[in-house]
Parts: sequence; C-alpha cells; structure tokens
Amino acid sequence: QNKLERAVLQIVARRLSEDKVKDLREAFEAFDANGDGKLNSKELRSGLRRHGIEHDNLDLSLMMAMADADGSGEIDYSEFLAATLDQRLHLTDEALLAAFQVFDRDRSGTISSSELHKVLCSDEMQGLVTDADIQRILAEFDTDHNGCIDFQEFMAMMNR
Repeated sequence: QNKLERAVLQIVARRLSEDKVKDLREAFEAFDANGDGKLNSKELRSGLRRHGIEHDNLDLSLMMAMADADGSGEIDYSEFLAATLDQRLHLTDEALLAAFQVFDRDRSGTISSSELHKVLCSDEMQGLVTDADIQRILAEFDTDHNGCIDFQEFMAMMNR
C-alpha cells in the first residue's frame, strides 16, 4: 500500500460504526497488554503467539512497519483497524466516496496536491507524508496528467 491508500484506510476505519468493528476492537484490546491504547512490537508478538501465530523478527518488523502509518513505533487503534479491515468488505463505493470527499476540500471533484498536503500533513494524520511523497502519489495515480486525482483515478488506486 502507498501512503495515500493507508490514509484512506484510516479515514474509512474511523468512520465505521462500532458494531462493524466489534471483533477487531476486542482483538486490539486483547493484544494491548498494558492498556495504553497502542501496540508495541512485544505486545504484537505476544498477542499473535496467544492466537497460535508464530513470526520471526523480520516478519514482525515488517508487520509493524506496514501497520504503523505514522512511524511512531507503535500501532494505535485506527492503524490496527486500517491494517486488519477486509478491504473488499468495508471499502464500498459509499465509503470510498466519503473518504474522497475528505480530501476534496473544495468539492471540485478532484484532489489537488495542496488538498493532499492539507489532509495528509494534518495533525489527525500525524504528518504521514512529505511533499516528495505527494508528488510521487500524483505521478503514479494522476493518469490523465492534469495535476489532480479525480474520483475515477482514486477508485482505480483503491481497487487495484
């Protein structure tokens, strides 16, 4: 997943109703041994082991890196949700449209580089990306090269 996809998954995860993620919340709480609302690598390893899943240190490091969207060294609940959601189940057109609209701040039907920057570099996203990342995202997903990502390009990215 690229950084934009991770951000979209976090946005979708935050907007899901609690009944849709009840099992995932319970799993997160079971893994969170010290109850601080974050999983460190020790808690992740221990939780996986309790569920009969063994991983070597490389696998565990990779799992942490993939789920730890903000690079804090810990996985918070929204990162856990984003990493564990069944994308096909929860990434409905409606959920993706709502996520697209979070980025499309001026409601123009496209996401500009400045809109990407405002959302991805906001406090809520905890500085998930750099300006260079934003340029890479645009270069990869702006298939008509107009400098913006429209909903069709956004959907193609999320459904690949």
